[in-house]
Amino acid sequence: MEILIAAGYPVYRLKVQLRMANGLFDWISDTIYPDIPSTCADSCNVDKPQFTIGHELEDFIQAKYLDVERPPKGKILPVFIDCVGSIVKQDQSGSKRSRDQVKLGRDFAAGFVKSKQIDPAKITRRRVAREVVRDVPEPKADPKEEDEGRARVR
Repeated sequence: MEILIAAGYPVYRLKVQLRMANGLFDWISDTIYPDIPSTCADSCNVDKPQFTIGHELEDFIQAKYLDVERPPKGKILPVFIDCVGSIVKQDQSGSKRSRDQVKLGRDFAAGFVKSKQIDPAKITRRRVAREVVRDVPEPKADPKEEDEGRARVR
């Protein structure tokens, strides 16, 4: 961010989150804008009807992964699926792809849709940008999670 500002590029700094559920922007805000306190508008209140699907996802995760903690009251947090043992292929351009990860994500979403009877049109998958991933600290290894091919949710 500092490089863009120093180069004279205009930079928009979000101080009030207006659309995401409270908690979903916290990690990004802390990473990208550590010096700017951000707040959530009332439209981000997770008790509003538009965030019901987020609570359904929390319930699904709790039933499937018993060791995953619930988010703090009043927040919905991002979900990351760690695909241990998946094969990642890199093409000549440097772009990476993993059919294992795509299948695991698709199966996870399908399980959620089936178990909670969610409209599949309400599901959107996002891939984390490489630039963000490098700033995520590596989790401490848990021997019981080292099984090849086992998915972990964080």
